Amino acid sequence: MDLTLRQMEYFLAALDTGSMTKAAKRCHASQSATSMAVAQLERSLGAPLFLRSHGSSLVPTSVALAFAAHARTCVEAAEAAQAAATETLHELSGTLRVGCLHDLAKLVLPPLAQLCDERYPQLELQLVEGSAVWLQEEMRAGRFDLALVYSLQVGADLSMTPLREVRLHAVLPAGHPAAQRESVDWGQIAAEPAILLDGPPAVERITAQAHRLGLELNIRWTLSSMETIRSLVARGLGYSLTNAPPASATTVDGLEVVYKPLANDLLPNHLCALHAPGAERLRKIRAVMELIKEATRA
Repeated sequence: MDLTLRQMEYFLAALDTGSMTKAAKRCHASQSATSMAVAQLERSLGAPLFLRSHGSSLVPTSVALAFAAHARTCVEAAEAAQAAATETLHELSGTLRVGCLHDLAKLVLPPLAQLCDERYPQLELQLVEGSAVWLQEEMRAGRFDLALVYSLQVGADLSMTPLREVRLHAVLPAGHPAAQRESVDWGQIAAEPAILLDGPPAVERITAQAHRLGLELNIRWTLSSMETIRSLVARGLGYSLTNAPPASATTVDGLEVVYKPLANDLLPNHLCALHAPGAERLRKIRAVMELIKEATRA
C-alpha cells in the first residue's frame, strides 16, 4: 500500500470542506492536483472515499469516515514532528545567559558548559557568578535567562523551577570526633566556632534554620571564599556548612576536611532555576535545565 501524507492532507481537506475546489484552496494547490491525489488514495485503498455528483457537495463513504481519524492522526503527528525539528534548529542556537551562585558555580558550570557544547554546539552559554541577592536583582532586570540559586533564598516575586533537592552538610576537620559518623546532629556542634559564607542571604537563612531547631550559633568568621573556609576548617579552627559538598575533600593547601549531612529535621531546600514567568515552556530553557540536572546528578 503506497499512501502519502500529501494524499491524506488533501483527502482531509476535501472531507472538511465538502468540495475539491475549497480543498485545493485550503491546501494552496490546484484543483486538478487535489483531485488526482484523492483518486490515487482511493486506488491505494481499493475503495471510493466520496460519492460525487455534479454541482453538489462531496459525500463521504463509510470507508472515508473510518479512514479519516487515522489519517488525521498521521498528518498531525507529521506536523508535530516537523515543528519539533524546526523548534530545535531555531531555539537551540543563539545565546543563553546563565547566572550561578559563587559556591555552586565550580560544581555546576564546568560540566554544564561541557554538556552544552556536546549536545547543542550552536547554543552559546554566557556564564556569570554572583550572590543570591545580586542574581535575583539581575533576573528582575531581565539580564539573565536562568539563574541557579537555592529555593530557600528566592523572593516570592520570582518564578522558579526546582531541579533537585539539596541537603545541608557540616564541613568538619578530618580529625573531628564526628568525622566517622554517617550524619551529624547540628546540636552537638552548634557551640563550636562556625565559619560561614557571607554572601547574603546565606548567613540569615542558616541562622534562621538554627533558631528553628532552638540552636544559637557561635559564628567566628564570615568569608566570601569557600576555599578559604575549608582551609580554616581543616586546621581545626571551626566548622562550616554547605549545600554543595565537592567531590574532593582536599583543600588547596593539601589538608583534609570531611562532609557529613545534618541529621536534623530541616526545611526542604532545592537547587532551582530562576526564569521569566512561562519561560520554562521554551525548548531552549527546558533543554538547559535538563542539562543542569544531569550536571549535578550524584
